Amino acid sequence: MNALMRLRERYSVTTQPLRTERRVETALLVLLFLFIVQLVWGFTQLSQQFYPEAIEPAPDSLQLVASPDIETVTPAQSNDIRSRPLLWLSRRPVGEVVEVVKPEKKEDAADLDKMKLVGVFGAGESAGMIVRVEGKPQRLRLGGDLAGWTLESVAEKEVVLKKGARRKTLSLERAVAPSANAKSSN
Repeated sequence: MNALMRLRERYSVTTQPLRTERRVETALLVLLFLFIVQLVWGFTQLSQQFYPEAIEPAPDSLQLVASPDIETVTPAQSNDIRSRPLLWLSRRPVGEVVEVVKPEKKEDAADLDKMKLVGVFGAGESAGMIVRVEGKPQRLRLGGDLAGWTLESVAEKEVVLKKGARRKTLSLERAVAPSANAKSSN
């Protein structure tokens, strides 16, 4: 009881500077008491929580069902499916379905980018071209094949190569001769 009396005397002083200090201390003690009460109440609530028991799944829910074999769809069936609007009642095509043309492959264009026309030779059926592919010169006669491209025609300064339905033209570039000034400056 003695400690309780001292505590009471400490906070019942009415002198001015100490009085406001005592009020701040009192407010802090009340807040500390409320915090401790809240902690005790929270831990008691956690200890009394009910957790349901785990239920194992039924054995048949773990069985895999055999899936039917997936059939491949032909391009004609694919066009037929795409031509029918899904959300229309009649599900009939509006108009004619246009076949999608495959775009030119990047590697085909890359094959031609690696080729540089160096020269043409001959005339008529014995005509041909000289092409540099990755730094190596190669000769190709009319109708010959190089990297999937066929030499279709030879003109004076250009050749036409064909691959399927595509045609590409390679033009002969004029070579620049080194000047005499460049040799004398070295």
